[in-house]
Amino acid sequence: MYYLSSIDMCSDYELENELKQFFVRLHHIKQRLSQERATLTLNRTQRKRCRQNILDLEKLERDFYALSYKEDIKHLYRKIHRYVKLDHERLMETFGRETMGRCSLFIAL
Repeated sequence: MYYLSSIDMCSDYELENELKQFFVRLHHIKQRLSQERATLTLNRTQRKRCRQNILDLEKLERDFYALSYKEDIKHLYRKIHRYVKLDHERLMETFGRETMGRCSLFIAL
């Protein structure tokens, strides 16, 4: 059974813009991880986990820019919706504590 959510009520344009902004924040976090090691609150293990999560999300970013159907944007948004609204600091903390499950929008043949 499928329930309508607030994601279904948003326009594809809004979701696309939010995802683009999210991927920009992701690149800023990646730069901070490589440049500001002394000022970060994450330990070595958390930085490694954060980097791995960012790499996984960069794969999804490539999938996002390869999408041809607008309906797939909502599907991608559902996969990462809990991260999209977080700011830089909370996003980095979350990626440092949690391991994100790998996912893709495309089926490997």
